[in-house]
Amino acid sequence: MSKKVIAIDPDRCTGCRMCELACSLKKEGVCSPLLSRVRVVTVEREGLDVPLLCLHCADPPCAMVCPVTAISEDGKTGAVEVNDDLCIGCGLCLVACPFGVILLDPQSRGKRMLKCDLCSGEPNCVRFCEPRALDFVRREKVSEGKYRKAAELYASILGGEKAKKGMRLAAKKPSGKDVSV
Repeated sequence: MSKKVIAIDPDRCTGCRMCELACSLKKEGVCSPLLSRVRVVTVEREGLDVPLLCLHCADPPCAMVCPVTAISEDGKTGAVEVNDDLCIGCGLCLVACPFGVILLDPQSRGKRMLKCDLCSGEPNCVRFCEPRALDFVRREKVSEGKYRKAAELYASILGGEKAKKGMRLAAKKPSGKDVSV
């Protein structure tokens, strides 16, 4: 089975935030942007709304720093997931993520991290994205330019060296080879 990722086209995003509501409803049973694994941010200088969500890096820094190996790649879907039963809520993954897309569950009292897991291969955010700014496609179908564009936008939103490192991680082809960024 070919692994799939959520491709982001920020030029199509209208800022409606339906992806946030669809995500939190599927994952938590309530419509609450605070409990969503996707966040839409406005980049005023670019005139864009950009959905921020896990890019499921080829070499995920969140998994590398997890002291209890609670973060791993699902062999079937390719999603980099947090195992809630193993997670101790230390927050190292949150700090290590170059894109700031891992969040502490505000209701868990520091015991659970929120991170996109591709909804077991049927991402609700994609299903409810009316302008089609999000698409669920085979990883190899996403052009190098789209990876680069998403990484550059994330880096411009977050700034700093951490985001530049993230650009390199996100821009790796499935083969593990770097894409020039």
